[in-house]
Amino acid sequence: MGHLNTAIHADQSRIAFIIMACAAAIWATSIFAYQDARIARAIAEERSVAAQVESDRAAAQEHVREQERATFERLGIY
Repeated sequence: MGHLNTAIHADQSRIAFIIMACAAAIWATSIFAYQDARIARAIAEERSVAAQVESDRAAAQEHVREQERATFERLGIY
């Protein structure tokens, strides 16, 4: 009977270890998924900011061209 109890206890220990290992794997996966989502949001935000900066730059450049054109027209150069 003592050997049977030892075998049962060993099986219970293995099962507990497997459950803890699975829980740790799930926890680690959730941490990595959370970090991946944060990185993806940061990249999307950076791209959005870069697109806005490019749009603002293009608008400013067009404004400068219009000002130059108006100045040249006033001076009769255009």
